[in-house]
Order: sequence, then structure tokens, then C-alpha cells
Amino acid sequence: IDGPPLGEAGVPLTGGAAELTARFLAIGDLVARFHDATDRLTLPGWFSRPRWDVAGLTGEAPFWGRFWDHPNLTHDERAILLAARAHVAEVLATRGGDFGLIHADVLRENVLFAPDGPHLIDFDDAGFGFRAFDLGTVLSQTLTEPLLPDLARALVQGYAARRPLDPELIPTVTLARCCASVGWTMPRLAPDDPIHRRHIDRAVRLARAVLGPGVDWWG
Repeated sequence: IDGPPLGEAGVPLTGGAAELTARFLAIGDLVARFHDATDRLTLPGWFSRPRWDVAGLTGEAPFWGRFWDHPNLTHDERAILLAARAHVAEVLATRGGDFGLIHADVLRENVLFAPDGPHLIDFDDAGFGFRAFDLGTVLSQTLTEPLLPDLARALVQGYAARRPLDPELIPTVTLARCCASVGWTMPRLAPDDPIHRRHIDRAVRLARAVLGPGVDWWG
């Protein structure tokens, strides 16, 4: 695919407001078209992929690990992430909505912008999950962007133009991804890697907002 990625983790996005909004609109459309394509598949009986369902995200043995047991968590941080775990589980179990094959890792590095539009790469974590989780993954890397409200609306608008979506799920699925990413770090990174603390801080900040007054970038 001849095109650069949307960006890099931890590095602010480049481009003006109009360009970035258009890109997030296109990513929403891309994710919706991907979900349309997976809905059309006839899967063989042997087909097996990870499950990003309630158990896979918040059960006793989540796919990426027990994020609430991260050794770097303080007592208060662990309590907040346990509350976030319960919240995510309840919301997804009762209102999770559309479920099927998802990419599960729609990060900046995995969206390449070719001349004909954006393309998804890296299906290593693709599996069965809540479709909105793919949008939450996009937004998990966008929480510190100055244009976050506009980018979130554009992403959802691009998706909802093709497929049904409950917009109230967006903060919860973004929190689900941020929590899962805390679990991802534990077996994969050196104990002193600063990414541990960055992922913990991000998940805790979002959890406090979602569980408290609500996020100021959505609603």
C-alpha cells in the first residue's frame, strides 16, 4: 500500500482541522466497510479467532490480561480500574449492540492513507467483538488531541452513514480499549518502560471522567 500511516503513537497528529476531520470521517467509513465485508463472509467450521466480548475484555482472564492487577497501579488506581471494569462489563452486556468480526487494533500505525483513501493493515488481533470497539480503539490514541471533539464526531459520522451505531457507547468502548491496553503492557514490556505509566494514566483519567461527570468531548 503506497501511503503513510495516519500517525504514530504518542506523537500529535499533523495537519489542519479540515484535513484531520476529513481523515477521521474517512476512517469511520473504512471501518464500516470492513464490518460490511466481514458480515458477508461464510466462515468454515474450523475458523477460530480471539473473542473481544464481555469476558474477553473484563472477565476473570481477559484476552490481554487482568489490567486491574498491573503491578504499577496504586491502591486508588486499582480501585478506579476495577470500577471501570464493572462499568464496561455492564454497559456492553446490556447495550453492546452489533457484534461480529472486528479489526480490534485500528491504531494510527495501522491506517495507511494511499491516494485512493485509507487502508487497514495488521490483522493480528482481529476477532469477534463489539463493532463499536474498533471506533473506541481509534479514539484511545486521540484523547489528548486539541481537536478531539471534532475528530470523534467525524469518526462516528463516517461510520454511522453506513451502519447503525449507538453513539452513547463511544466513551465506554474507548475506556474498554484503554483498560485493555494496560493489560497488554504487562507481559510485553520491560518493567521500567515508560509506556506502562502512560497507559495507566490514560485509562485512569478516562475512567474518572466516564464514571464521574462524563467526558467533555462527547455528548
